[in-house]
Amino acid sequence: MRTIKQGFVISLVYLALTYVCHLTHVCHYLFYGVKRH
Repeated sequence: MRTIKQGFVISLVYLALTYVCHLTHVCHYLFYGVKRH
């Protein structure tokens, strides 16, 4: 049961991070910054 709960938490954190990235466009800036260098 612990592994299922852990996977659920990880997926929630992942969704939260992608949501924040979409709101702030931080991922775009980071991605293009890494791509340039």
